[in-house]
Amino acid sequence: MEARSEITSHMEHAFAAWRPVYNYRRPHEGIGLAVPGDRYTPSPRPYRDVLEPIEYAPGDIIRKVQDHGRISFRGAVWRVGRAFVGDPWHCGQRRKTASSTCTIAPIASRGST
Repeated sequence: MEARSEITSHMEHAFAAWRPVYNYRRPHEGIGLAVPGDRYTPSPRPYRDVLEPIEYAPGDIIRKVQDHGRISFRGAVWRVGRAFVGDPWHCGQRRKTASSTCTIAPIASRGST
């Protein structure tokens, strides 16, 4: 059986060979049989590796995503995904009639401060 690194290396080479076919030779029905490479335009906005610090309102509740991609809030465990492990998440409340609901939204991407 091949080692995982050998399989990964093989797949990376296969994707590298397929990428130019997909982007520059293979027509796509969803874009009028054009190729994506003819439609691509780089974003004029600069890419930032690190987001600016986020300022929170008084009373905001922030949770850090734990090892298994979960946060806890008021005794409940919320699964937000392992991709967010270590990231801060904001848990705000909004009123619905007599009860309240926890609204969870990402506030920063990986690598931000």
